[in-house]
Amino acid sequence: MTADFEFVIHTAGVGGHSYMNYLKVPAKVDELCVLLQEKQKTVGTFWEQYELSFNAHLNLVTIHPWVDGDGRTAWLLMNYLQFCYHLFPTNLLRYLGLHSESSASLLCLYGVI
Repeated sequence: MTADFEFVIHTAGVGGHSYMNYLKVPAKVDELCVLLQEKQKTVGTFWEQYELSFNAHLNLVTIHPWVDGDGRTAWLLMNYLQFCYHLFPTNLLRYLGLHSESSASLLCLYGVI
């Protein structure tokens, strides 16, 4: 059992999901921060702003360094970006029922594939 906010030292998760190697987490978080700072300079339309927030959520939840995590920090980042742009905050899982969708469907929604 791990304490709150302890990095995952194993890669096998529940339901066949795997976690990123914990040694890669700091570099991936840094990459995400740099990417977000660059993208924030170029977004213009409200759709681009929403897309940035959705991609921020997807990228952070993919890093996912905590065993007990359910994406709360990623949701917080997504909603923070939406508040920064004075957008209505979204809760995609609640309103679209995405909790039962596959990862591929989520990637399509976010425009990644």
